[in-house]
Amino acid sequence: MERPEFYRTKMRYFGDGVENSSGFTSLCVAIIISGVSGFAISYGSTWCVRVTSSTTYSMVGALNKLPIAIAGMLFFEDGKVTVANVSSVFIAFFGGLVYTYAKNRQKAESAKILPVTKQDVEYSKVQLDENPELKA
Repeated sequence: MERPEFYRTKMRYFGDGVENSSGFTSLCVAIIISGVSGFAISYGSTWCVRVTSSTTYSMVGALNKLPIAIAGMLFFEDGKVTVANVSSVFIAFFGGLVYTYAKNRQKAESAKILPVTKQDVEYSKVQLDENPELKA
């Protein structure tokens, strides 16, 4: 009977000794944590797109790079701080603010409009015709 692949991999990389089993256990724990973390990130991304929109998710993905760009310019000597670099960060930040303002304004405008059907309008006309005191 052939041994399972999991067992053969353990024997190939860690041998049969007890002294190597902690390394194999650490590897298995790291693989499990990596898989769970990847699933959580994918689930969170999908949930974010469902709750907001794909455009908003894309904007958040682009805007979260701004602090990384600023930190790179400040802390690493390779990233030279030039006028072009700093202005591009500010333009991206300003674009994020404009998008947020437009999205909030769109949300406020859509909250003012009540969704009605043709039947609702006809029913309201009938109610107004039957009750003239409602017209005032």
